[in-house]
Parts: sequence; structure tokens; C-alpha cells
Amino acid sequence: MRASLLPAGVLDEARLNKLVEQPDAPQVVDLLATWGLVFPFLIGRELVKMVRAGNLQKVEYYLDSSYFNWAFGILKGGGENKDAVREVLEGLVDTRNIMSCLLLLNEGIKPLGRISFLPGGTLSKMVISRLESAQTYEQGIEILKETRYGKVLKERDIRDLPTLERLLEKNILDRALAMKYRDPLGIGLGISYIWAKEFEVVNLRTITFGIAFELDRPRIREQLIYFS
Repeated sequence: MRASLLPAGVLDEARLNKLVEQPDAPQVVDLLATWGLVFPFLIGRELVKMVRAGNLQKVEYYLDSSYFNWAFGILKGGGENKDAVREVLEGLVDTRNIMSCLLLLNEGIKPLGRISFLPGGTLSKMVISRLESAQTYEQGIEILKETRYGKVLKERDIRDLPTLERLLEKNILDRALAMKYRDPLGIGLGISYIWAKEFEVVNLRTITFGIAFELDRPRIREQLIYFS
């Protein structure tokens, strides 16, 4: 577990090591609460209750929605820099909402009433409603082809969810990389660099795990995100 963590942001290496040593999830949350750190989400009774109940899906939604609400909240107003950050965040929200639906549909489970959608993406309420009401994986894909992600989905017949997720993530990366050309003195250059490094790490992990689990080289290559 420790090898997969990155000592960045509020949690440095020492704190991460302390969290890894905890025997269960509730005690991880309890320890975080005692530190009094500032997060985009509140570490309080509600979060502890969700963790103790073992509803990790609800916990994940709470953490994600709290983060995105906080992030979009400080991006109010216009401006090139804010628009650039907002564009990347919207892509992340869309990707998580899309994958939540398609994961269920791929298992033959109808999403209606089973998903709490994250706020702030570019998909309209009508598209979200149609996607949630889809009966099959194929129907969900057809609905998404009418959105800004249509070009990604029309490139090939996608039946493999990890491959689809990689394509959606590459879409975010391509948009982020394009930002470096907008204003050489703006935040776009920083965003481009951060996302390029992020996906470089993702690719290295994919290769490492692929070799460790003795996957075929073509299969490993299919999961990589290519960028220049």
C-alpha cells in the first residue's frame, strides 16, 4: 500500500506512513480528524459514520463531491486562468459520471436510482437523465456519442471499459496540453506540465503491473496513454 502513495499536498510522507499503520478505515479517519488539517471536505461525524458502515461508495462520493464543490466555488467569475482550470475539472467530473453509469450497464445493472452524479461537468441534465435511464451498455455508448465525447467514442468499437476510461482520460490530457499554447504567461503552461507528469506516472504504473502480472505486450500498450 505504501508504495502506491504520493507524499504531496497536505499529507506529507510522515503523515502517510502513520495512516498506513492504522488497523482499519475508521481509525484512519479518526487520526485525520485529530490532526485538524484543512481539506476541501469536512472530517466529522458524518464521514466517520459512513466509513464505519462500510459504505465506501458513499464515502468516495462525499470526498469527490466536496472537492469539486470547493474547487468550482473558488473558480467563480471569468478569466483565462480560471477557465483553463475549470475546463480540466469539468472533464474529470464527466469522466467519473460516465464511468459510473457504464460500469453498471456493463454488468447488466440499470443505473436508474443507483448513482449519485458529481456536480459541475459539461453533460446536460437531459443527457445525464438519458444515460441514467439506459437499458444496455450499447445504448449508453450511443447516448454519449451525441455529446462532446462523441469523437472519442466513434474512433472504434469500444467494449473494454479500461480502454474506454483511458480514452476519456486522454481527452482530458489533450485539452490540458493544448492550454500551454493559449498564453505563455498564464496558468495553462503549468496545467499542461502537471497533467503530462501525471499520465507519465500512470503509464509507468501500467507497464510495471502489466509485466508483474505477465500480460501480453499488445495488451499493455493498449492501456497506455500516448501524448507528445
